[in-house]
Amino acid sequence: MKISIRPAGENDRLLIKNIFNLYQNELCIYSDDFDCLDENGYFAPDTVSEILPFGDGVFPYIIEENARPVGFIMATDSSFAPDGFDYCLEEIFLIRNRRKRGVADIAMKEIVKDRPGRWTLEVYTQNAPALSFWKRFLSENAECVSCKTQENSPFTRFSFIIRK
Repeated sequence: MKISIRPAGENDRLLIKNIFNLYQNELCIYSDDFDCLDENGYFAPDTVSEILPFGDGVFPYIIEENARPVGFIMATDSSFAPDGFDYCLEEIFLIRNRRKRGVADIAMKEIVKDRPGRWTLEVYTQNAPALSFWKRFLSENAECVSCKTQENSPFTRFSFIIRK
């Protein structure tokens, strides 16, 4: 198993749109934001255009195993992160049969290795597998980890520091 990440480019928009639809299908059990499909079978077809400007401050990546796509990651810098943070992990998704095999660990280590600083991410509080992953990953790879369930919000926010 050879895991790699590569920056996503304009030619990856359809790939990301399709992977993102799989991601939204999984999130629909945690949120009413994804309650129906459009006429082409997408939850929110314009989401990719809205969240992936492919410009300064946005870092979308394709996760590959043996040069085949198995997921994506998107991180942003301080221009898109909440106040007080250098980076925000916006999205990470792996197809089901690549989970619990260390793929996400490898991909995340690659994302953060050249981006030391204060990070944040949000996870649906009801998403027990994601919460478990992040608690383990961050305890092994980050400093000063904070995990707070947000009032009147479906999310748990993780804050952490990555050192060089």
